[in-house]
Amino acid sequence: MIVADPSLIAALFGKLGIAAVVVLIYRMIRHSGIPVGWSELATGIAFALGAIASMINPLEIAPGIMIDARNVMVAMATVFGGFWAGLLAAVLVTGARVLIGGAGVEIAVLSIMISLAAGLAYRGLKGQRHNLIGLGLVGLSLSITFATPFLFLPSATVLPLLQSTWVAITVSNIAGAMIMGGALAAEDRLENAYGELRLAAMTDPLTGLKNRRQLDRLINSWHAGAFAADTIFTAMLIDVDHFKSVNDAHGHSLGDDVLKEIAGIVSRRVRRNDLAVRFGGDEIVIIMPDCSARRGLAVAEGIRGKVAQTSFYAEGELFSVTVSIGVAAHSASTAGLSRLLDAADRALYRAKAEGRNRCFLLEEV
Repeated sequence: MIVADPSLIAALFGKLGIAAVVVLIYRMIRHSGIPVGWSELATGIAFALGAIASMINPLEIAPGIMIDARNVMVAMATVFGGFWAGLLAAVLVTGARVLIGGAGVEIAVLSIMISLAAGLAYRGLKGQRHNLIGLGLVGLSLSITFATPFLFLPSATVLPLLQSTWVAITVSNIAGAMIMGGALAAEDRLENAYGELRLAAMTDPLTGLKNRRQLDRLINSWHAGAFAADTIFTAMLIDVDHFKSVNDAHGHSLGDDVLKEIAGIVSRRVRRNDLAVRFGGDEIVIIMPDCSARRGLAVAEGIRGKVAQTSFYAEGELFSVTVSIGVAAHSASTAGLSRLLDAADRALYRAKAEGRNRCFLLEEV
């Protein structure tokens, strides 16, 4: 009868205590807002350091046979960081194990590769949808590493060791994956929820454009001198011509669809660093840094033309709408953003006065 040594289980749990530090580092990485590629790199390094710290003071169950948390660390790096994070962690941990030297290096390296494969298999099946059962199965799958000693040591040597340790190691792998993975999954859920709240606070719910709060932030940054004095800003103020008649004739629901379609046209025409804001009602403001007045006018004409070409379907017939756009530009040193928006508003008034469905550039601001 195989009986697990309680002291061995306790010792193995002790080796997993460093997981708390790795979870905290992972949380910092998730909250840092760094690009995905750098985030994967940082995640791989964090888990590798955790695994290496675990290897520095391993539990030796027999001469040359060391037990630590490296396999769980590598698997979790892959599950939560992705392929490159897992691969980086596996390479760094393998390098550290080779440098540590001693007996059982080949066994350790092969077990690290198995841990990487287990993490990849889970991520391929589950993606980023984590649950405790799945994470526990990842820990259980690490028991495949029990087969690695048979490749390098006589069965007569390996079997007695497995009889006294496999239950304890399996329990620690499963518990480690569930405890550490559960904490990491909780961090992911919190970060995703925070991201959704942050996006909701920045975005107009109907059109998906930024809301006026983001325009206020840009104004504050302008006043704080965040932009170089010679930075040219172009502002556009877009207004749907006779939008009230659209709502009156076809209902507010279709009016909302019109606004969403126009917002989509705007989003596809502006650059990543431009700010497109639903200013209110059917008005949209676009702020384009490092954009000359003439280039801004060309963008405005592209938006106006695309809107005029777009058809909408209501009550068995097609109809279209047009927009008028006021364009203005000046450098950051000339005046505040409020003055630039006032100029765009005056330009919009001229566009409407001259017949609508047109763009007007106010060059003198």
